[in-house]
Amino acid sequence: TRSIEQSMMGRGVGIDLLLKRFNTTLIYSQNYLRPITNYGILNEIKFNPNFSFQFGYAGKTDNFIKQDHNLALIGTKFNIFNNHSFKLMFAYSVINHRSETAYETTGQGFNLYYNGKIKSIDLQSIINYGSPSYTGIFRGRIRMNNLINIPFKNNSRLNIYHTKEDYMPDVYINNVLQARKYNHFDQVEINYNYIATPRLNIFGGPVSIFQNTNNIFSLPENERFAVNTYYLKTGLRIRGENSNNLISGNVKLGYNYITDYSEVLTIPIDARFHKDPYSSMIISVFFKSKYLGAYFNYYHGSYNISQHFSYFYYGKKSRQLRLLPYYERYIFKDIIKNTTRLNLVSDITGRSNMINFSNEISAFLPKEWELFLLGNISFRTTFDAASQSVEKYTNTYFETGLRKAFNFKQPRLKYYNLEIVFYKDINGNKVKDANEPGIRNILTQINRNEEFDKIAENYEYSGEFTDVELISDQFGKVKYENIPQGKYKIKFTSVGKEEGSFVPDRTELEFEVKENTVLFIPFLQTNKLFGKIILNRSKLSNLGRIDISNIRVTATDSKGEVTSCLTDKNGNFIMFLPSVDKYIVSINNIFYENFDLRQNNFVVQLNGYKQFEVAFVFDEKQRKINFAPGKAEDFTLRMVKRTNLSGTVKDASTLQPLAALIQIINDNTREVVTEIHSDKKTGNYFISFITGEDYSILVNKDGYWSSSEKLYLDQITTLQDVTKDILLKSIVIGSKFELQNLVFEPGSASLPNEALIELDRLLRQLRDNPTIRILVAGHSDALETIDNPMISEERAKSVVKYLIQSGFSNAEYVGYRDSQPLTTNDTDEGRKLNRRVEIIVIDK
Repeated sequence: TRSIEQSMMGRGVGIDLLLKRFNTTLIYSQNYLRPITNYGILNEIKFNPNFSFQFGYAGKTDNFIKQDHNLALIGTKFNIFNNHSFKLMFAYSVINHRSETAYETTGQGFNLYYNGKIKSIDLQSIINYGSPSYTGIFRGRIRMNNLINIPFKNNSRLNIYHTKEDYMPDVYINNVLQARKYNHFDQVEINYNYIATPRLNIFGGPVSIFQNTNNIFSLPENERFAVNTYYLKTGLRIRGENSNNLISGNVKLGYNYITDYSEVLTIPIDARFHKDPYSSMIISVFFKSKYLGAYFNYYHGSYNISQHFSYFYYGKKSRQLRLLPYYERYIFKDIIKNTTRLNLVSDITGRSNMINFSNEISAFLPKEWELFLLGNISFRTTFDAASQSVEKYTNTYFETGLRKAFNFKQPRLKYYNLEIVFYKDINGNKVKDANEPGIRNILTQINRNEEFDKIAENYEYSGEFTDVELISDQFGKVKYENIPQGKYKIKFTSVGKEEGSFVPDRTELEFEVKENTVLFIPFLQTNKLFGKIILNRSKLSNLGRIDISNIRVTATDSKGEVTSCLTDKNGNFIMFLPSVDKYIVSINNIFYENFDLRQNNFVVQLNGYKQFEVAFVFDEKQRKINFAPGKAEDFTLRMVKRTNLSGTVKDASTLQPLAALIQIINDNTREVVTEIHSDKKTGNYFISFITGEDYSILVNKDGYWSSSEKLYLDQITTLQDVTKDILLKSIVIGSKFELQNLVFEPGSASLPNEALIELDRLLRQLRDNPTIRILVAGHSDALETIDNPMISEERAKSVVKYLIQSGFSNAEYVGYRDSQPLTTNDTDEGRKLNRRVEIIVIDK
């Protein structure tokens, strides 16, 4: 039911006239229970996007209690400094009492709504006031709701809530003003919310509540009852991999202190006066899945002022249980829908129970018709303490009907369809290509733009819109049909595992909907580039300590886009770069007066690898010391390239640490340079060796596929610490053995020499597990498949031939051509990765 400041409940009509600068609302209604007529008009003049003015009138003729209500109001909306918006309303009311003794009462009302932002802190405040004889909806009330939202950098925020409500209206009986009764409620809550993961929120904090009243029937006049409650609240919220799955819960543990009471009641009782502090607890749980959910609440101890009063005087400690499960699902396509709800309330102390069961079946027919059948059964039991008996009540209700939605469109209101596509931008061009897959399980929040009110004059009418959360499907798509024209903001975060090493280049996006809109949001593959500044100091240096912090390192890709970062106090730097073919990493010699920079830029070829390390070495210029006239000696430093390699070895499925053999292999001689075992408790390893250009790391563990990877150590210019974490896959049916060094030339099925090392280690594992049967799957790129469709099968055959010649024949082979590409076929590098062979376990 629509209203203009005062209640206008009933049947009637409402008319809105919406123009560019002027809006008018007219309302007329008749109460369907009593002879009451309501009417009103509200006008708004919009001078500019930041300022508008309102004025209006509301009236009521109440022939039941013989009163005429008249209310006039003025208001304004305005913005200050872009970050602060206000909405104010002032009202004056007059009530004419048409009883035997006619008289008149007047009242005042006031509303304030404020939204603001100071730096990153959000502020909100709502204040509603109505004097005791005011005729508006806040008659006799003072209501305040305040919020301060403070975000922190560690995925957490602090919310401070303040709620206050006073209720003290004028009450007339036989035209005589009665003694004023009041209720007072004041609550302050401090809530710290930590987002541990995209799926897990942990929150908690203190809550303080102060309540007092003289509006309890057994209290004498001028006496009151007051209680202070202090809670400690903690809880968590867990979101499942599917956005339909959610569970949240919280527990509030508190103590209550009676601060004011009357020792005499108007009803004689044997008062017990429980003056000592007493505890209370509230447990709340909410569960939701795709088709069903449930609300659960348990109250142990008093939680409102009436229950505190009963405990203090009568010793009745409240215990109550509430359970509301529901089930909702389409049982036939999207035509017939079943909704089942159960409401269970049990007053454990009072020994009363209530069960309400309802079920509705809806059939959605063509042309917006709906046929429904509703059934409701209620069962209630109460305990009569006087007779020591249980009373039972049952109520049954059935309803059937036919609904029709006409969906008349506002002539000035425009709706469009919005589609958002999240995808893996494999080639880093920020354009959705045909072979780039979508990303599922991206949680998307769609909100009105905070600045929307300021630009709303560009639209005749903004339309109704509720902020929503949606999640991307298996194609990476989010769809919103019939979204009103306007400006919006979306925030998105991953709640699944599909994105892998792909991350968005932003987490928020602002856009405007003025036609059917499709937004493509790329997730870029990231690569870690890290390194440090190394100063080689002369033995004769007198420069003292040199600050190597805040030195800018830049990485420029082949398209000219620049990413940069600053070094820390130790000269270390880290950058995360999208996957592009290559980067030029550079630094300027800011120490040119005293140091020579060996190399001011490096060319980093990504080649499918995820992290790279570079070092910028500065050599202090040499000083000469004269030991005798005309004789000088130069002091120089000789650098030895050495690599310290460390990391962890874990199970790829369980992430449990593994004890494995780590070997550094010289690819040219096939000799082991050095080896070590990882720790069986932590999986950690550390190995140090003289840097070489053609080295690989080989990791073996019984029952697991071995892991081999080329070490590109030639990009490291001096002594460096390299971290490499390794995940080993257990040998199970369906698991794959990756031949990373088996790279074929275009149109060729010949095995390159560097691949034989990997095939030999595969053979060792196959011999250790003689019951394994494997499938050798060959693949080709799109170009060579056109010239030779069988090239993928020939590659698989050449691998099987090598295995049989080496003594293992329990293998099959197949060629998949270019039907299962790893990446794009549009670049040379992409086609190179697609020319491959995979080993798959098919029996064990």
